Amino acid sequence: MPKKNTKDGSKASADEFMKYHNAVFSLVKCLPQNFTEALHLITETSSKMLEVKRVGVWFFDDKRSFITCLDQFTAGDNSQHTFGSILNAKKYPIYFRSLGENRIIATSTAKDDPRTSEFADSYLTPFGITSMLDIPIWKGNSVIGVVCCEHIGKPRLWSEKEKVFAAFISDIISMSFSADMCSIAEERLLNEKRWRENIIDLAPNIIVGLEQKSNIVIFNRCAEELTGYKAEEVRGKPWIEIFIPEKGREELYKVWDNLVMEDDTFQEVHENEIVTKEGTKRLIRWHNRSLSGKSGKPLVLSIGEDITEQREIFESLKQSESKYKNVMESANEAIMLVDVSQKLIKETNAASENLLGIKTSEIVGKKFGDFMSQKNLMMITYPAKKNGSQSHGTSWIDEAIANDGRKIPVQITGSIIKTEGLEYYLLIIRNITSFIDTKKILEDDKSKLEKTVELKNDALKNTLRQVEASRRLTDIGALSATVAHEIRNPLSVIRAAVYNIRRKISEPGIEKHLDNIEKKILQTDKIITNLGSYAKINLPTYERVDIKKVINESIETMLAKHSGAKIEFQKIFEKSRDWNIEADRLQMMELMMNLLDNAVIAMKDKGGRLTVSLSKSSDDQDIYIVITDEGSGISAEVLPNIFNPFYSTRHNGIGLGLTICQQLVYLHQGTIEINSRKDEGTTVKLTLPAKHPQ
Repeated sequence: MPKKNTKDGSKASADEFMKYHNAVFSLVKCLPQNFTEALHLITETSSKMLEVKRVGVWFFDDKRSFITCLDQFTAGDNSQHTFGSILNAKKYPIYFRSLGENRIIATSTAKDDPRTSEFADSYLTPFGITSMLDIPIWKGNSVIGVVCCEHIGKPRLWSEKEKVFAAFISDIISMSFSADMCSIAEERLLNEKRWRENIIDLAPNIIVGLEQKSNIVIFNRCAEELTGYKAEEVRGKPWIEIFIPEKGREELYKVWDNLVMEDDTFQEVHENEIVTKEGTKRLIRWHNRSLSGKSGKPLVLSIGEDITEQREIFESLKQSESKYKNVMESANEAIMLVDVSQKLIKETNAASENLLGIKTSEIVGKKFGDFMSQKNLMMITYPAKKNGSQSHGTSWIDEAIANDGRKIPVQITGSIIKTEGLEYYLLIIRNITSFIDTKKILEDDKSKLEKTVELKNDALKNTLRQVEASRRLTDIGALSATVAHEIRNPLSVIRAAVYNIRRKISEPGIEKHLDNIEKKILQTDKIITNLGSYAKINLPTYERVDIKKVINESIETMLAKHSGAKIEFQKIFEKSRDWNIEADRLQMMELMMNLLDNAVIAMKDKGGRLTVSLSKSSDDQDIYIVITDEGSGISAEVLPNIFNPFYSTRHNGIGLGLTICQQLVYLHQGTIEINSRKDEGTTVKLTLPAKHPQ
């Protein structure tokens, strides 16, 4: 019986070995070239062969500070591949150290093994992992990652065959990774080669590569377009024999011999003519470089720029140089030719000497910024013309610094010209001091004119308001006169009837009613009299009036009229003044009486101080009369309406007092302002011209 068991066990062991062997062989044979697809196949195969729920492949970063999951396969009804998880070396230091110290990390109880127990709370327990079989992935002498086989369920003892299989899986991943890196490197090299070829082919300059005897190996698209030859027509043929005119070949062979004898650092620039396929000649400026030197096969890389048009322009400029200098010297504006690269002044004219107060010989060779406040030429913008020989410029304002330190406002017009391959700023500098002064004068005049117009406009608006108010008051006056006339006649009839009734009937009851009728007649007559007064306001009759005396007389009248009122009058008059003004004396008396009467009535209940002040403007052109009472005041709602005819808040008032006052002030070309607060008193300010406005 024991022999039978041994035989059966050996057969099972052999079968198991062949199973793992066939799986490894199949993997190697069918492994995809794409690394990600290869990992998917490896993790699925490993999960199936080892009968584990989870298999993951993790790789180190360059600094070996963490590992990232490139593929995590989870078996089951909804099997899936995930990636992207990260494990930090600082958080799991023992595990990371164990990867470099162990060929295989096999644990039956992972949470108790010191090499893997760090994962207990954060990884093993959440996923239900009990046993782990982790095999580091090696490349040369370095660990680059790890294969993690994770068992879920009861603790599991890993067999030697399972460990060997897992080790094979690790090696397969390492080989696949290396192959993938090689493939990437080859593709990169191929792309770099294509990139270099495209750069050469798409370059805007002629690029030619020449081997021994000037045989052509590189001939880009720009060279094709310029010469008319295709690359396949000239490749392998001598450049000098095809493109160089016969009379220039001997000199060019000498240049060639010098180039091929130098090392890789040697560079050489020269110009020569070439002949195109059509037989035309083009002048090329070459930048040549030897790429091999004495030790290897010579190769010269030449980059050429067609300067045919530039040279023609230069020759044309040389022919007109005399004319150009004459124009510069005769110009009224300063002209400077400045080197673009170094900002040095190469040429200038006599007008520059006059502008700066410095001899032209001392200006040439200096930096342009030494004579300008802005210190640079960044204001110039120059979109190149199609032929590239000249460019448009722009203008800007700057300050030129003269020899004596004065700053002179100038307008600079700048553009760029090219000659012999060099760029220059052509600057025309115009002194605009007189323009600036004229502009300032015009701006000052404009400002003064605007202020004058604004003042006149305000005065006109004020006058229009006064005219409109006068027109309205005139209309109301005419109406008042008509009403007074029409009411007074029947009122006289009623008064006569009362008189006759009183003579014929002497009963006490009737007598009382007659007294009331007569009282109302008197009140109505007073109203009619006021209406008549308002209607009869005429233009002022101007005479010399002592306004101080008018105020004193008005105050005395008020004291007599309201003798029982507890009111204290206070007068504040400026001393040593002549208070004669040109005005209508009767209208001034009426104005003061109305204003003082309003103030006394407002204070009659509680008494207080009534202040009248008199002063003049600093130029004696206007007088100011200010009346301030401590009376009941006027509410904010009522204040805007106080000058309206027939508007009154007082019992028995008809609302014409302030209207008449305003009309009298306006007739004298003055102003009236009233400021008041309820229960705090009122201030009236009059401004009257000292002389009659003509």
